[in-house]
Amino acid sequence: MELTRDEIIITDNARTHFLRQLSSDKIADDIKGVRFWIKDGKGCGGSEYMIDVVTNTEGMDHIPLNDKFGFYINAIDLFRLLGTSIDFGKGDLGFEQVLINNPNESGQCGCGMSVTFDELN
Repeated sequence: MELTRDEIIITDNARTHFLRQLSSDKIADDIKGVRFWIKDGKGCGGSEYMIDVVTNTEGMDHIPLNDKFGFYINAIDLFRLLGTSIDFGKGDLGFEQVLINNPNESGQCGCGMSVTFDELN
């Protein structure tokens, strides 16, 4: 299913960042885009955001980044990610990084990548 801009928000900075990474000469021809998912049981907060490239997009919802690549989300994670904003810029420590603002989190550790959700507690 194709998601709308209101369900998951990808800023222009994030879109540019992902497309720059996906357009690298080192990216294999079978890469379909970026997968954004939640790994449970990881990190000090119990869950951790993961971003990697994806070749098999079966059963995933997506937002097109351009005509070739998409931003994919596992259907099982979608309810915890609705309303999330994905940006790219300087984090709290001054390094450029993917910035995730998820209104569904109930807590977050200092690094911002390890999070908790109420329904998991």
